[in-house]
Amino acid sequence: MKIILLGWIMVPGLFFWNDINAVPFDWNLEFDTIVKRQIDARNFEDLINYSALGSAALLSIPTSDHYLPMLYALGLLDKDEAITHFYEVYQHGGISMRCFQGG
Repeated sequence: MKIILLGWIMVPGLFFWNDINAVPFDWNLEFDTIVKRQIDARNFEDLINYSALGSAALLSIPTSDHYLPMLYALGLLDKDEAITHFYEVYQHGGISMRCFQGG
């Protein structure tokens, strides 16, 4: 048995650096929800083609350097491995942090 811990932090250019508890932007919440649903449904292909997921995706991923490591880690999962989300936090309005575990 293997256990894979995966973490993802979206750090777009749009956020309130001086307010860690700022209310998340709508697009931040929308895209994080999309990502969680796609992970749970194992629709990794849709996550790979994130630009087709709408404007919330494009605002959340202005560059892919913080996004691609999540895809690499998802590729390590076997078909039957359970995925558990164990950390979901929003900071500074435009930053979402999601950690999940496979195995």
